[in-house]
Amino acid sequence: MLFKMIGISILTISLLCSPVYSECDFGTVEQIDDDFIYSRECHHEVGRLYNLNVSQKRLIEIVKEDEKYWKDKAIELKKQTDYPFWVAYGLGVIVTLASVWAAGQVGR
Repeated sequence: MLFKMIGISILTISLLCSPVYSECDFGTVEQIDDDFIYSRECHHEVGRLYNLNVSQKRLIEIVKEDEKYWKDKAIELKKQTDYPFWVAYGLGVIVTLASVWAAGQVGR
């Protein structure tokens, strides 16, 4: 859960900061058919934004993998500690009887 929150925080901050550092006026970009023509600064900015998008997708994948790992680990631990009711009840009775006996020994 912690890793998920950290990942989402990083993703949100990076998305919010992307337009602030833009050195390109995307209003000057020309579109001819299916191609775009833009200046060198815009070319670098588009490449940076593309790389940022790829790294954000990878971060989301890592968060999902981490979440799946911890869910699997929790299920595994739950299976290891999932005792029947009678075992827990029996242990409770034994501990109670032992504590009563120990308290009786102190008084003597």
